[in-house]
Amino acid sequence: MTAPTAGSTSALYESFPYPSPDPAGPLISDTALGLAAVFGGSELTGWRVLDLGCGTGHRLVATALQHPEADFVGLDASARSIEVATELVARHGVSNVELVHGSVPDAELTTDFDLVVSTGVLHHLPEPKAALRWAIDQLADDGLIYVWMYGALGEHDRLLDRELVRELAGPDTDAGGLAIVRELGLSLPSAQYGDTSRGDAASTAAVASVDADAYLNPIVNAVRFDDIIELFAGQCVDWLSVVSINNDGSSRLVDLTGRHPLGDLAVSGSAVLPDGLLRERYETLGPVARLRVIELMTKPTGVTVVAGRGDSIRDCAERIVDNVLVGSDGAKSTPQLAVPHDQTHPGPNPAAGVKGA
Repeated sequence: MTAPTAGSTSALYESFPYPSPDPAGPLISDTALGLAAVFGGSELTGWRVLDLGCGTGHRLVATALQHPEADFVGLDASARSIEVATELVARHGVSNVELVHGSVPDAELTTDFDLVVSTGVLHHLPEPKAALRWAIDQLADDGLIYVWMYGALGEHDRLLDRELVRELAGPDTDAGGLAIVRELGLSLPSAQYGDTSRGDAASTAAVASVDADAYLNPIVNAVRFDDIIELFAGQCVDWLSVVSINNDGSSRLVDLTGRHPLGDLAVSGSAVLPDGLLRERYETLGPVARLRVIELMTKPTGVTVVAGRGDSIRDCAERIVDNVLVGSDGAKSTPQLAVPHDQTHPGPNPAAGVKGA
């Protein structure tokens, strides 16, 4: 069988625009909420934001409405998805969104961006590290990149179901492939990635698009957090931090230090380990090892990280500073990014001017 390409994935989205082919459908707020957690609810005044793989725009428009003070560019390789997004933008009267039909690495963008958002894209590309490098190349000197990817531990059973579908459907990624999904009785749980990951009252057509993405996509690279650290190794950023995890029915902010208690909204060592020996051992670990413990205990279906250049850490909430995994100050025992984007540029100063979480 011929190895799938990025074009194979684009063909799927021509048949099943994602996340919904319905421009009258509900917007999806999970990205907007995630960015609020990163920036502590601060405005992004004057920022240029690239949504890499915006699809039909239901997340992009929700985020643009939340941040009218910023300008957004939505890039997607699916012409049909861009058509839906164009209708969606018009329907909501959004004036701060520009849509571009194009793919990585061929798209030509005319500006640097303060923020690149990539939710659910890198894991569908044949060379995710090269695609991430291209995305980071679009950043301004103090820019940030926000990335969401499938979590390998929590997605294990779903990916086995996808493998079964692929065996029976072959390369069929249109209605014939979806018929196999239906005959097997498969449908992605509506809260697989948390209760804000799908719009309210999703239509039959939207459910079809979600299920096609879940079971027919020719390329899926679910990740562990260690895989994400490897993706960012050698990239032109100065630091990498963990934001959140998803499970079926919940989305929780990660708190590696335990300094930012938010009840059920956050997950920390105290949330996953009982008092006593296990908690004591956890407290002796560095941030990467703590994150591994949380990951192994919770088995997330989705994981979110943020990385940045230069002084961008100062735009982030204090919890994000405390969650830095790679490229932090020497006081933390963490691996270091192999190639800073500018050898003459000072690294982040986590103590300087951070916003409260």
